[in-house]
Amino acid sequence: MTTVWWVIVGVCALSLFGGLLGIVRGSSAGEPFTLVLFGALGLAAVGYFTWGWESAPPQPKDPAVEACRQDFRKCTTQDQLVDTYQGMREAHTTCKQAARKLARFGDADLPFYAFETYFPIEKSFATGQISLVETEAKYQNAYGAMQRVRVKCVYDLTNKTVVEVNAAPQ
Repeated sequence: MTTVWWVIVGVCALSLFGGLLGIVRGSSAGEPFTLVLFGALGLAAVGYFTWGWESAPPQPKDPAVEACRQDFRKCTTQDQLVDTYQGMREAHTTCKQAARKLARFGDADLPFYAFETYFPIEKSFATGQISLVETEAKYQNAYGAMQRVRVKCVYDLTNKTVVEVNAAPQ
């Protein structure tokens, strides 16, 4: 549930609790009964709209997309491979680790989501290798200054290993 729902639930519960407390204390005004009524109706409405509302039935999954998710060879485009294939997260992580090992003078400064750039015309689903590029990487040079570099990582999708990684100054 979202924050708005929790605020509505909280207000209704406090209203209900306040009304019950007023009744227990013996308040003679009609206010406690009103609070109980609005609190109970509010909680009932929130419960109905949250858990009782009929949602749309789940859409059937496309068999071609599901096949691509499991096996990169079943993908039909490079974009589909990168967006759908479940092994791409491992490719990004493995390339990031290889890029860190490439740094000679200290640690590499890589973005959290590294190697998100790829070549759209490469047809990795046919060759079994994908080239991932990181343009926001920084390596420390011999003088201690951080230098922006372009890192290219070639990843083998079949063996799940890095074939080649290199960095060039920008």
